[in-house]
Amino acid sequence: MSRIGKQPIAIPSGDGIVDLAAIVRTYEKRVIEDMLAATNGNQTVAAKRLSLPLRTLVDVADGGISHEQ
Repeated sequence: MSRIGKQPIAIPSGDGIVDLAAIVRTYEKRVIEDMLAATNGNQTVAAKRLSLPLRTLVDVADGGISHEQ
């Protein structure tokens, strides 16, 4: 298992298939949640500190952006 943020992310070993996109989405969401906590929930400041458009921060935090193609 790999540790990102507070909780480990399970990554299958051996012949297991890894859903990299899901791991990245989970990591992105945790980074944003941590920054929101550090900024006392101030989305504008969190977005600036992460160099993200505010809409992107809100969408990722709400689970609204999918990286599926």
